[in-house]
Amino acid sequence: MGMEFLAPDAEYDKLAAGILRLTGVDLGAYKQQQMRRRLQAYLSGKGFSSYEHLLQTLQRNPEDVKKLVDYIGINVTEFFRDTKPWQTLKIHILPELLQRSETLSIWSAACATGQEPYSIALTCSELSGLHRVHILATDVDEGALAVAVAAHYTERAVQGIPVELLHRYFSLVGESYVLTTRLRRAIQFMRHNLLADPYPVEVDLIVCRNVLIYLKDVAKDRIIAGFAASLKPGGYLFLGGTEHLDQPRRYGLERSEIHFYRRV
Repeated sequence: MGMEFLAPDAEYDKLAAGILRLTGVDLGAYKQQQMRRRLQAYLSGKGFSSYEHLLQTLQRNPEDVKKLVDYIGINVTEFFRDTKPWQTLKIHILPELLQRSETLSIWSAACATGQEPYSIALTCSELSGLHRVHILATDVDEGALAVAVAAHYTERAVQGIPVELLHRYFSLVGESYVLTTRLRRAIQFMRHNLLADPYPVEVDLIVCRNVLIYLKDVAKDRIIAGFAASLKPGGYLFLGGTEHLDQPRRYGLERSEIHFYRRV
């Protein structure tokens, strides 16, 4: 049976409650229409007849729970996505932070398959500052984290990287581009749920791009407040191209460069 219709709210709510109980992932924080579409595609692809059928299977089989969480995660990412703000990071933000402190703590939140934290590491290396930074990269999706740790990327995935950086920091192994060991060792990957787990503290730079656009306002508010509390005074939050804070002062932040907010 296909899932071309939208299941009743009660069925969706029951499934969401079950997923929260089994995984700690709160579907209620995401925009419902987007999440319903992802769930319906999953049901159709895996042959489930209903949300109830899926929930019964999840309760019996932990491996199916992991597969579902990996599928519904938002893993759209690229190296140096939106070039201009990355230039701002390289020319203005990181030099300021490196001048101010001997060592930096950087957090790439919801890092997906790793392109974002590796872009940070590449930028730090180009500034001769990689040895002075600790980069923590987190995501709720263990499958995405496994890809990030392996650091093997397709030719299409590395298209956004300037040719000179590609030659300097990657080796071609078969059909994969593999990051140098030095860059891979600069990053600590770990599972973290932005909606449930404690946040790191005393962070100089938080990078979380193109994630908040998928969340409801209440969840966004909670995450931004958490980021602000994590930052050191003078630390920066780096958001995506369509993510803007209308009232940054509410969180103890002020608008700096485009896409960047500074902790007051």
